[in-house]
Amino acid sequence: MNILKDSSFYQVLLKEGMEKGRITEAQQLLFRQGRLRFGRLDKATRSAIEAIDDLERLHRLSELILTATNWRDLLAKPE
Repeated sequence: MNILKDSSFYQVLLKEGMEKGRITEAQQLLFRQGRLRFGRLDKATRSAIEAIDDLERLHRLSELILTATNWRDLLAKPE
């Protein structure tokens, strides 16, 4: 089993999986913060956030949520 863990293919898959997990967690946090600040989100907004796969952008949005006035305003902020 150590041979598999040492393989570069396994390491790439592991890294990609961890990155995807971090992105998903950031999206979920943004949903929770946004529901508290703006209320319920619609399907289009949920889809727009789920389409963001840039972790840094999600982190910026989690900061911008403090000054945005609604979901649309938040997503309209420059990248």
